[in-house]
Amino acid sequence: MSRQIEQLLNTLEKDKGIIFVKMTKNEAKMKLTDNTNYYKVSCFKKNFAKDRTTGKYVNLNFATLYDLSVMDARLRDVFLKMSLDLEHHLKKHFVKIITEAPSIRHRGILNQFDSYLQSIYTGTSPYRSIFRKILPSINDVTHYDYPIYSKYGTGTSLARLKSNLPVWVLMEKMTSGDLVKFLNFYIVNRLANYSYFSNANEFYKNVNKIRNAAAHNRPFLFNINNVAQVGSITRVSTFISDKIKITFNKSTDFTNAIRVVQNQKFHDILSLLYLYDQYVEDPVTKSIRKRELLNVINRTKLNRDLYANHIELKKMFFTFEKLVKDF
Repeated sequence: MSRQIEQLLNTLEKDKGIIFVKMTKNEAKMKLTDNTNYYKVSCFKKNFAKDRTTGKYVNLNFATLYDLSVMDARLRDVFLKMSLDLEHHLKKHFVKIITEAPSIRHRGILNQFDSYLQSIYTGTSPYRSIFRKILPSINDVTHYDYPIYSKYGTGTSLARLKSNLPVWVLMEKMTSGDLVKFLNFYIVNRLANYSYFSNANEFYKNVNKIRNAAAHNRPFLFNINNVAQVGSITRVSTFISDKIKITFNKSTDFTNAIRVVQNQKFHDILSLLYLYDQYVEDPVTKSIRKRELLNVINRTKLNRDLYANHIELKKMFFTFEKLVKDF
């Protein structure tokens, strides 16, 4: 393994133009051996410019890539916590609104949702009901959810359970991906207070992408430095641009922020930030998450010399810090 890492680092230096000044090659080898792996560091080179003639990266230090990998890991931790907070609060709001709405029989909402899912299903295999997806037959008494599975998933006729499943059970067992679909189902059917969830319906699918990347420990901050690197948002939504406008009064700063947000990943991050602000009502939790985000951002200031030659990345950090401070 040590020899393979040496070969990979030599390739970075010779073929990609990566320099080993702030961190020696031996130090880099130790980091890749003991703390992380090659991919979770090298992938961040996609944030940097190449010389058009040589095809090699310009003034890119391996230490900068490693610093980004550490920052990425810490951000993923915060993003995952924020995603889980948001998921919990959206489900909590649904339970409250649906159980209190006289126009909705909350114990029948599962059937309505199941019919909606079947109507939009495009797979080739037979459709699998949401009931059996969230409440499979489990006989293992050591399973953490056995009390719910045994009470609602077995022992009684399926038809009665599907017609009488409490909405809190549906929300408790629904995945984040299913919540994306439930939001759309709720809006399409114009159920009680549906307009309250309109922003969540439009942007929560972006949050779900961040949640999955963070939960599965996948690098996130590569391909985030400009619009062309990972898709592009041709029109930034009014919801997000209005939020940005509050932070950036100067037209030049606002224009730069809008350009940064056109990168799909940065747009997803702001989707999480602003949905969190709208639907998570606990000020203590918000304050904790904001502090955690700022602690990660401050790392770029501690190691500012690593980013001195990378203007576009510094602009992205500046934009993100300003938006988080107003969060």
